[in-house]
Amino acid sequence: MSDFWTESTVKAVRKPHRCEDCRKLIEVGSPASHTAGVYDGDFFSNYSHVECRAAALDYHCVADLTSDEWPWLHELDEVEDWKWLIAEHPIVAERMGLQKRIAEREAA
Repeated sequence: MSDFWTESTVKAVRKPHRCEDCRKLIEVGSPASHTAGVYDGDFFSNYSHVECRAAALDYHCVADLTSDEWPWLHELDEVEDWKWLIAEHPIVAERMGLQKRIAEREAA
């Protein structure tokens, strides 16, 4: 359970960060979403690409998840979820290589 959290948009990161959603690198100078807070008594701080954060928020609503069920995009493993990301958030889907992953899964 989240004790508290805060979120802000960074106009340009000063050092590279790993996107918490897609797990790809956020390059120096790129905008990012920064979230920090305390969850179950432990401090957390993470960065996401702005597009990835928007996709995760949309998926959270579409999937009707509770506040404790956060959808890290790199953990989505269903082709239907990937197809939704391709249709609704193509920048994120391309960054994650979802077209290739769908083709590989369907070929197997």
